[in-house]
Amino acid sequence: MWLSILKFVCIFFSVIFSGIIIFLLIESSFLADKFGTDAADFFRAESSLVKRKISKKWKENQKRLASHQEANLKLAIIETDSIIDDLFKRMGYKGESLGERLKQIKPAQIPYIEDVWQAHKIRNNVVHNQDYKLTYGEAKKALDIYEKILKDFQVL
Repeated sequence: MWLSILKFVCIFFSVIFSGIIIFLLIESSFLADKFGTDAADFFRAESSLVKRKISKKWKENQKRLASHQEANLKLAIIETDSIIDDLFKRMGYKGESLGERLKQIKPAQIPYIEDVWQAHKIRNNVVHNQDYKLTYGEAKKALDIYEKILKDFQVL
């Protein structure tokens, strides 16, 4: 009997002290001091890393565009479209593809959404029609539209 009461008292105090420890860890700067970061810093660092990756890919695609070679133009369109798709996913738009995500965007959110659709249609032609001939002008126009989105959302 006494042993059961002693177990109950020990468990009770363990729960109380564990709660106090957790509360103090949350309220103090111990975790930030120990690990050098807090949650806000972590997300800012992730955002900065994403921006650097996008910037690097963007520069590669600009070099591809400058080559004027059709294969490079197609690759630049496909990769940049993928960057835009990832951006919209991160922003919380749902869907299996960029096309499904674009359907959720209203002109009030992105006034030039029809231009984005045109750029995405160029990408779809490149991917789904092997006989499609992509001109430099079309590729430049699509990449200019994609660049506008990336700049408007402050990732470039």
